Amino acid sequence: MVRSISLVPIAIAAAVLGAQMSLLAQEAGPQTPVFRGGVDLIELDVSVLDRNRRPVRGLTAADFTVTEDGRPQRVVAVSAVDLADHDPARSARMRYVTRDVAANDLSDQLGDGRLIAIVFDDVNLPADDPDIVRSARETARYIVDQLGPSDMAAVVFAHNAGRTQDFTSDRAKLLDAIDRFQPATLDWIGGTPAAPAPRGGDLQQWSPLLSRSPCMRGEPAVPTLDTVAARLATAPGRRKALMFISVGVALSLSATDSCGSQLADVMKDVFRQAQRANVNIHGIDPAGAGGYQQYLRRRMAQRGAEPAMPGRRRVPRSVRVLQDFMRVLADQTGGRAVINTDAIELAVDQLLAEDRVYYIVGYEPSNPAPDGRFRKVDIRVNRPDVSVRSRSGYWAPAAGEVVDRRLVGAPSSGASAMAGLTSAQGLSLRASALPLARAAGEGREVEVATVVSVRFPPLRAAADDTLTITRNVYDSDGRTGDPTRVIERVRLEPGGGDETRHDILQRLTLPPGQHQIRFHVQSQLLDTNGTVFVDVDVPDLSRSTLALSGLFLADEADRATTRTGDLGPEVPVAPTTSREFAVGGALEAFIRVYQAAAGRQPVAVTAELFDAAGDLRFETRRDVTPAAVEADGGAPVRVEVPLIGLDPGPHLLSVTARLPGGRTARRDLVFRAR
Repeated sequence: MVRSISLVPIAIAAAVLGAQMSLLAQEAGPQTPVFRGGVDLIELDVSVLDRNRRPVRGLTAADFTVTEDGRPQRVVAVSAVDLADHDPARSARMRYVTRDVAANDLSDQLGDGRLIAIVFDDVNLPADDPDIVRSARETARYIVDQLGPSDMAAVVFAHNAGRTQDFTSDRAKLLDAIDRFQPATLDWIGGTPAAPAPRGGDLQQWSPLLSRSPCMRGEPAVPTLDTVAARLATAPGRRKALMFISVGVALSLSATDSCGSQLADVMKDVFRQAQRANVNIHGIDPAGAGGYQQYLRRRMAQRGAEPAMPGRRRVPRSVRVLQDFMRVLADQTGGRAVINTDAIELAVDQLLAEDRVYYIVGYEPSNPAPDGRFRKVDIRVNRPDVSVRSRSGYWAPAAGEVVDRRLVGAPSSGASAMAGLTSAQGLSLRASALPLARAAGEGREVEVATVVSVRFPPLRAAADDTLTITRNVYDSDGRTGDPTRVIERVRLEPGGGDETRHDILQRLTLPPGQHQIRFHVQSQLLDTNGTVFVDVDVPDLSRSTLALSGLFLADEADRATTRTGDLGPEVPVAPTTSREFAVGGALEAFIRVYQAAAGRQPVAVTAELFDAAGDLRFETRRDVTPAAVEADGGAPVRVEVPLIGLDPGPHLLSVTARLPGGRTARRDLVFRAR
């Protein structure tokens, strides 16, 4: 999320308030640590569209009126955001650099982009119509092709959750999931639904899953919409959309029968979740103009009338009720219903364009009390013939609480698992795992350096916590060894800003190959836990003519992060998992260069920094002589990377080692300047 709005007076006031609170805490003597409470400033992301659904530009604070629980509020800042400016298209080289830091918080992974869920209704889309199936795939692929550089998306299957791809910025993974789409042939409502894949992303998904009720199994799109909308709602302050690819659901919100009323209640919860978190749900019918009506005629001609039988799913005979469902879904959530049209790609372009331009509106609530209640927010614009979309409210923190309000209304781990998604995490974590050095001995194993960042709410006074860290390592075949558990007792210090961070440093030994490491962290102070998975590709340093360790970054301006553990003398810097840095400072990059023991040669190491357009912004060279090689066969290289003069946005740091004969090895990572 772009945080470029001018809020200097508020920031100063908050800093003074924080200092006063800290002083009072010190004067009062030792007591139970309390996180900063109250409501200082509320930020709303607001879309303003004209009668043709085009973004309205040029609005100022004077154009907005905000009320909270019916009372007018003071708007202190308004900033226009155009993702074309803040999230520029990346160079071809940058687009293929994978994220080197894993995170379990969607907002943390997202940066300045949007969060989009593509939900396939793999029950109501007809499996026996290849044209509709192909159009559904093509529609989803087109959505992925139109994603912005920092957008993240998920591909969710209502029935076959084992095919779901959780939220990711990896376009290849999204397209692979789309290619797996095939509607289920559910003429009969059967027993246990398809379960998620055994390693779908979180430990909860390994547990036996409770089946949905027969009613929900018969129309799995409805509970899936509820789960996905609630999952999107856990990423506040981000642009969020749900693309529902379906011919519609034969459901009336006024249904009175047992199953119909249950489904209607769930849909009403979908609307509440979406309205509160500003999640726009777009219903997209891939059948095109008259396509599903033609399918029904063909089916009737081939099969004739199908008698009603217990347990049989009945194909709706009327398209109207299906299209009404899609219209209501869109109308209730500020989305669009793309139905009965062959111009699907044009419609997708339009609805994605609506989310690229919006405003961040900041206001000071007249009721700053930390009472834990839901505050209803209404926002209006003094322009004629415009529509305004924003979240409909927020949860105020309760006095002294440390509960993350993102998780209020979040789907349970079981509901998330039934959709193939990881559950919302109570403890925000980041993790990196980088190959570091050859392990001792004659084998091929490599020492891997890991950093797990635990992200706490901002503190107003020092606090002690006990962190229990459980680590599992999986090879490329999913095999795992025994878990390791470490207990760290840490002292947390208030450092200002919007979070308190503690880093846990560990080393482990792994053989060459692809591995995935799972970290599960339990915080005694917060009484919650979180899980994060990080991938690492371990090279064979013993046999490579030229190889590089992982690329470490250290932030010279970071004085607030506390740390426990040690990565050893091979890492002379304090690595950070942050990948967003303020313009004007400097980073320190560190890497180790390895050669085969026989015939070592001088190595030229070049560090280059490119902006999003691919223009070179910084370059330096270090020459590594054989005399610099240390006992493990590696030579350390440290480079200071200046951030002065950089434009906000993504940048590519590339470190290349080159032998006199031309052989090279390279490491790349992407970070954002702000």
